[in-house]
Amino acid sequence: DEYDYIGGRMVCKISVLTNNMWISKSDGADDSNIEGAKGGLSDAFKRAAVKFGIGRYLYHPAAFNGSREPASWATPEGYDQLLADREGKEIEEWRREYSERV
Repeated sequence: DEYDYIGGRMVCKISVLTNNMWISKSDGADDSNIEGAKGGLSDAFKRAAVKFGIGRYLYHPAAFNGSREPASWATPEGYDQLLADREGKEIEEWRREYSERV
C-alpha cells in the first residue's frame, strides 16, 4: 500500500502481484471527524480494498453484531462456511474445489 495527500484527501493505492503482473487500485477519503488523519488513512485503505472485491462487508450494516466483534459471515472462516453451506459441501471440500478453480 502507498499513501499520498492529493487535493485535500488521503489517497491509498493498493498493489497486488498476480500472474507476474502488478495490478493497482486507488481511492481516497477525507480526514474523519472522529480520528482525523488516521480516519482518512483507514477509510482510504478500506475504499481501495473494496475495489479488489475484499472488505465490502465493512460497509454492510450487519457486519458487526452491535459491538466491535464482526458477524460470523464477515470473517474469512465464516464466509467460507457460508459458501460451502450454500453449495451443500463440507468446508474442506469446498476450499479444495475453490482453490483448484482459482
